[in-house]
Amino acid sequence: MSILDIARSGLLSYRSALSVTAENIANVNTEGYVRREAVLAQVPGGQISPTSAATSGQGVRVEDVRRAFDGLVAQRLRTAEGAAASAETLDTTAGALESLFLAGAGSVPEALTGFFDALNGLGATPRDSALRQVVLAAGQTLASSFTTVASGLAGLRDEVAGLAGQTAAEASQTLRQLAELNGRMTGAQQSALNPLLDERDRLLGELSRTVGVQASFDALGRTTVTLGSAPGGPLLLEGTAASTLGVAEAGGLVLEVTRAGATLQSRQITGGSLQGYASALSAVDNAAAELDALARQLVAEMNTVHAQGIDQSGARGAISSRSRAGRWRPTRATGARAALRWWPSTSPRRPARSRCCTMPRRGSGTPTMPGARSSAAAPRRWPCRASRCR
Repeated sequence: MSILDIARSGLLSYRSALSVTAENIANVNTEGYVRREAVLAQVPGGQISPTSAATSGQGVRVEDVRRAFDGLVAQRLRTAEGAAASAETLDTTAGALESLFLAGAGSVPEALTGFFDALNGLGATPRDSALRQVVLAAGQTLASSFTTVASGLAGLRDEVAGLAGQTAAEASQTLRQLAELNGRMTGAQQSALNPLLDERDRLLGELSRTVGVQASFDALGRTTVTLGSAPGGPLLLEGTAASTLGVAEAGGLVLEVTRAGATLQSRQITGGSLQGYASALSAVDNAAAELDALARQLVAEMNTVHAQGIDQSGARGAISSRSRAGRWRPTRATGARAALRWWPSTSPRRPARSRCCTMPRRGSGTPTMPGARSSAAAPRRWPCRASRCR
């Protein structure tokens, strides 16, 4: 080979290397693109033979165009992206959860303050009927505030569960795309593999942002995916067979993996948006349980205090198991886990009595003071329940 042939091989090789550099620059903003580099190798010289002498070399050639890819770094990046997606998902739900409990118009803290302020005002002048109505209205407002928050919690929980199901469906779609990509890699020429490998890594990153996975690769770059942050989890993808993902609730959010007609449930949700939704559901359930506990404590303590008081007629209060009058009762609103309902103690069928007298039944005439005489026939009477007449 002449010196001109050696020079020509150099020009051709470095032209190919410049083409690789130009491709890197052109795809600097292309999602999923991984930088390439041209690998040059020496063209070996001829061997000595009976008819020719050995030569030192025959120039240079492009041996390969490699991707700047490190499997360990790529896995760490996928893990970090999954953790970030989980934190962002939980933060969004936490913000919505916090807004339900913030002080403001119609909130539980404001309703509690208004209710106890009304009680304090009535305590100063207990016979003021207007203040009694204020207390009853404040009680209704407080009960409504509990019901509103409970309904908001139930709605938020349904929304989070629905988003978790959508995310699982998106992960299933990504697994199907990876399975198709594995099939395209089989038998592909080396020069056509790099774009397929870029797409593989992009899909794996997208999958890791929905759920934590582990990926391994064969000699052709085909991937096998398992669930979880450590090897040995449920198989999600092998060759061209992809699993289908779904979510269910069994003491928390669980992932359903369907493969070859068999479905298994796994709690191995260690990253991605699905982990954020699982944590968000637990947070909403804990908040609902605390709201339930507060409502029941308020019910119990208000009923206890209510039973120790006396009404306008001087009779002591009592909590009747047969009547709902004068009671705080925990109840359930539509779609809510906790609520209160205030049943006022003043019955519309029996007027409250504030003076010592014998009250006739409805329609029997005017009240008759003790010892007074009436020309009309004596009506059927209620005995006075004032303490001084007992």
